[in-house]
Amino acid sequence: MTMTTTTTTTTTTAATTPAAAAAAAIVVGLAGADDLAWANARYADIDFLPSKAADLIAIARVDGVAAGLGRVVAVADGEGELGGMYVLDGFKGLGLARRIIAFLRDNSGCHTLYCLPFAELAALYQSMGFAPVANDTAVPAAVAAKHRWCNSHYGKPVLLLRRGKPTHPHHSHHSHPPHLPQPG
Repeated sequence: MTMTTTTTTTTTTAATTPAAAAAAAIVVGLAGADDLAWANARYADIDFLPSKAADLIAIARVDGVAAGLGRVVAVADGEGELGGMYVLDGFKGLGLARRIIAFLRDNSGCHTLYCLPFAELAALYQSMGFAPVANDTAVPAAVAAKHRWCNSHYGKPVLLLRRGKPTHPHHSHHSHPPHLPQPG
């Protein structure tokens, strides 16, 4: 099943020329198997961890050109880590990150999403319902470990945010979302 959302936008920003800011068709959809190499090449460009075929990956296209991406990785039953948000140069200022986040949030099937954004992106994620988590012992071990790794690896602060109902210590009886395999 292919899921996409299409919007038309008119935006004028410093990141675009007036001609490029004219109405652009923006489509966000699930990445296909043939998109994984492209996604991982983009992640390598910015020193992000690569995606796996089991991840739920979304790609935003502007007038048919791949312009941004993000993903949800299963971390526990009904819980995922939303991340890998990246908008390519030349496409910033069009609201692509917000559209990718919304698409993944709405299509992951997860009742709880964790997110590890750089601190300067806090307002974006908080405007979309994510809230700070004060103690990383209240999250799945994989998320806590990645949060610690990110803060030791990148030269700027990485936050720990959550959207939804936490179920830690993972006694959830919810079935795993249809798009994300059970972590193993």
